[in-house]
Amino acid sequence: MISFSCFFLCLMCLPFCLGRAEGDPCTITIKDTKPATHVPGTCQSLYNCAYAWKVLYEDEKKPPMCWWKGDLRVVCCPTIDMGHRTGPFGKLYEPSQHGIKLSNDATCYYDGILQVCCPNKPDRPLPEEKGCPALDIPDQPPNLSIAEEIAWQKCMDNQRFVQVCVAETGDKDRLKRENVCFIPKEKYRISGGEPAKENEFPFMAVLGLAEAIEMGSVHDVRWVGGGSLISDRYILTAAHVLIDTEGRPLRYAKLGGLNKTDVRDGVLYTIVHTFKHPLYDYSAQKHDIALLKLHTRVQLSVHIRPICLPVSSYHTHDSIRDIAGWGEVKENSESSEVLLTTDVRIQACDTAHYDPSIMICAMGQIRNSGIPDTCHGDSGGPLMAYLQNIPCSHAVEGVVSFGPRCGEGALGVYTRVSHYLDWIVQTVWSEEWERAKQDIQMLNDLYPLIEQSSFKA
Repeated sequence: MISFSCFFLCLMCLPFCLGRAEGDPCTITIKDTKPATHVPGTCQSLYNCAYAWKVLYEDEKKPPMCWWKGDLRVVCCPTIDMGHRTGPFGKLYEPSQHGIKLSNDATCYYDGILQVCCPNKPDRPLPEEKGCPALDIPDQPPNLSIAEEIAWQKCMDNQRFVQVCVAETGDKDRLKRENVCFIPKEKYRISGGEPAKENEFPFMAVLGLAEAIEMGSVHDVRWVGGGSLISDRYILTAAHVLIDTEGRPLRYAKLGGLNKTDVRDGVLYTIVHTFKHPLYDYSAQKHDIALLKLHTRVQLSVHIRPICLPVSSYHTHDSIRDIAGWGEVKENSESSEVLLTTDVRIQACDTAHYDPSIMICAMGQIRNSGIPDTCHGDSGGPLMAYLQNIPCSHAVEGVVSFGPRCGEGALGVYTRVSHYLDWIVQTVWSEEWERAKQDIQMLNDLYPLIEQSSFKA
């Protein structure tokens, strides 16, 4: 006959006798959603799972269990972000995406500790500059597509942050345009890169994940990629930047700064919605492009302004392109604290491996410090063409996607932005896209009538 103490010992050892161990997969069932939600997790010690710790000691509820290890709980720790389900506002955010709630009036986000709500600002055009001379911009080229027309107009509108309106010296009642370009005249000078100059790339964004809040630690950010501001609300990046093996959401974007960890340098925004291209294929590394929507509209200025989207009529250098990012300086090294930049040359893609209709291939030239290239942490950043017919402006031709090695003479592969221009414009400027389509349809409907009337006359 087995004694009670032996029986209890067998029960305690049962998980290990059956071969179970910390790290094994498990499932959390959320019953208060309809239908019930099943969240993947792994079995972890309570002390290694911030979510379960908060559920037990802050919400005073039973955390999802795997088994007991003596007096220690081994819990089912979620592999996706669940922090927003705990704390005093957890019930309000249970059905939301990563603690984000959107309404017509406000955007609220919550991480289990803090709840922040920002009123939605209406979509207003840029302010009129009364009394200031017209911007010195070229005429709109003919035969542009709907998407190119909208992209061209947005690029021209943002020239007001390059050709700023200021008072004449000695006559404050008279206004003039003053060029405040911060791009170095010798611009062709981040493996092998050099620190970028202040305001040289006012559209660059560094993107970060929300790190888990472990016991006793503070809320922190892990910077994982780059992007390009293309409007006052949207950032262009790579789709694979949205994927995190630990299920953490891409939550933060920092604009207007060079040092990604200096809280005094730049402005921090919260990402409230992600738009991965519907054809994105992670395994095939195709259609690697995405859009990020920010929690509020960016206050545009000479320090933060959007990059131009590609239009066929831009005048650019034949093959030289700029790259910039906060990634590793070389393979397996630390990522850069400051924004680095260099130039690369467009190369022909090997069509056996890459589709040139949706990809661009480029490579740096050999230098004393190595071969300039993008590296880990630069993903999502722009491959930029310096525009020769638009003052002090770049166009984003590619998005950093992948490459075999960092700075070793291998081609870097970039997603070709022009191929996705319709999708970008429809997502970012949906109302303007629809109005333009309606105007074209109206002209198409009127054209037969005009032609018929002319024939009768």
